[in-house]
Amino acid sequence: MKISDLDLLELDNLELEKTEFYKAYSSMPFNKGVIFKRIGAYSNFVFSEVISSLNKEINEVTIQNINNVEKIRANVQIHDFIYELLTHKDIFKKWRYNDDAFFTEFSIEFNSQESFRKIGLYDIDTEEFIKRLFCLSVVGSCYGRMNYDEQQIKSIIQDFVNQLLNVPGNRIVVSTQPWSGYLIGWFECFFIIRKNDLIILGQDDYD
Repeated sequence: MKISDLDLLELDNLELEKTEFYKAYSSMPFNKGVIFKRIGAYSNFVFSEVISSLNKEINEVTIQNINNVEKIRANVQIHDFIYELLTHKDIFKKWRYNDDAFFTEFSIEFNSQESFRKIGLYDIDTEEFIKRLFCLSVVGSCYGRMNYDEQQIKSIIQDFVNQLLNVPGNRIVVSTQPWSGYLIGWFECFFIIRKNDLIILGQDDYD
């Protein structure tokens, strides 16, 4: 069974939305805005079965030229899973950014399962996730930043991550390339795959 076979629904995400980090992060004046959604299925058992079937084998290690940083490219199965999620009948064209563009809008370059495999999804661990959230928070929007110093940012991020990843066995996948094909600006989207649900946290701040 695949994610496309399930009936999905948007779950309550209020506890995470109430965290100090998310309130500060989402209040920054991003051009497109922030997408923060919690997704599950009507059957937790079936959803967890689909999640547990995902292959965790690492197919490829891509080396960035910037400071020789290793990035672990997610395997084909994860690319297909994310594509099937974004194009799912219960998800596709459901959420819009501030500029009215759909979060699931695809450019012709990535609008098939095969072509989406070129998008570049990467597996990251909790430490890398925290580093990326910190970087996004410090840089902020091109029109404004968080009203916190760096130590405060680290603290509220840690509280957020502790609440988000409060059960072992999570998988975090990140994309820094927008599937809409619009490359000017700072796009980043995390998919936090948990046992019984999935969290999407994405931002787009084109200029």
